[in-house]
Amino acid sequence: AALRGCRAELPEEEAIILRLRYEKGMTFEAIAARRDMTPAAVQRAISRIRFRLRSCIEGQLNPT
Repeated sequence: AALRGCRAELPEEEAIILRLRYEKGMTFEAIAARRDMTPAAVQRAISRIRFRLRSCIEGQLNPT
């Protein structure tokens, strides 16, 4: 439930990249070609998105 809530807060472009990677199973190269990015940029974007999702989930599970 926490992950669903945090994913719903993502900007549309980030949600698309995440969906292509984890729901469609696309490679960084394939996502890069589709989104007009470099594979390295896709990898960095996914890393940043995952970090923010992790922080969001931790915040929901451990409210202060």
